[in-house]
Amino acid sequence: MLKRFREEELLGKPLSGKQKKELLALQNARDEDIDTSDIPETLELPAGAVRGKNFQPFPGPVDVKAIRSRSGLSQAEFARRYGFNVHTLQDWESSGAQPPSPVRAYLTVIDRFPDTVAKALQGAA
Repeated sequence: MLKRFREEELLGKPLSGKQKKELLALQNARDEDIDTSDIPETLELPAGAVRGKNFQPFPGPVDVKAIRSRSGLSQAEFARRYGFNVHTLQDWESSGAQPPSPVRAYLTVIDRFPDTVAKALQGAA
């Protein structure tokens, strides 16, 4: 159901009489009562159709803490040098969560060529 609507407010403001009526109508509506004619039709794609059934994310998992440790930099220094939010970096290190694929690729390049990356980024910010 519309997540923005709470029992008696919308975005922190009280619901108007019209909004309360519309919300009640939506809550009581059956699927057949809702007009979806303006929503374009989509065809369901079979699983694996877009990426293929043998898709492997590239690059694979990275050990963010190990990459930073090898650099010899503190979390704050690493974040500042390579353009990361220090809190995000801390989260990746403490939780073991994997960054998105482009960030994993960036971290792999940093791990292999730290000075080249730092030099390329000088004056970029």
